[in-house]
Amino acid sequence: MGLGARDGDWVDVEMAYPVLRAVRQLLQFGTDVRVVDPPEARTEIVRAVADLHALYGRQDPA
Repeated sequence: MGLGARDGDWVDVEMAYPVLRAVRQLLQFGTDVRVVDPPEARTEIVRAVADLHALYGRQDPA
């Protein structure tokens, strides 16, 4: 993990994961993290959010 320059309230951090799916761990930070690159990691985050919405986004909890 490497720290980069500050941009206002944001700090650039570079991380490496052994498998692409592991980037889902970043979801624990909610809106306090933004995945910038690579595009495949962003796509994995979007898929994870879509999966969560499909599971919890309904009014009926059944």
